[in-house]
Amino acid sequence: MIPEPTCVLCGQATKTTEHLFMLCEWIKQIWADPKLNIDITPLNIAQMDKWVCAFLTSKNTMELKSFFGGAIWQIWKGCNALVFQNRKPNPRAILEDASFITQLFVRWNQQ
Repeated sequence: MIPEPTCVLCGQATKTTEHLFMLCEWIKQIWADPKLNIDITPLNIAQMDKWVCAFLTSKNTMELKSFFGGAIWQIWKGCNALVFQNRKPNPRAILEDASFITQLFVRWNQQ
């Protein structure tokens, strides 16, 4: 299988980490959800790793940081489901799954 050079979700842009997790119009629906409310524009995004580090070292709560990580994980799984199983991911389901794993993480890591 030869990888596609364009985004599997929108088919519009070159597939990069930044596009897949931040700049794709399809993904922006997830970040705009009221639970996260992350405004993403090309001007405030340079590199994925710097964006993630900035979010995780911010003054956000541990629960929000966990939800952020869960959302990234579920986006990745959704993209893989599209590529390997031809199942288009649902933004609402991605958020619900991220919320569920966040609840589990918080419960298991209470001090």
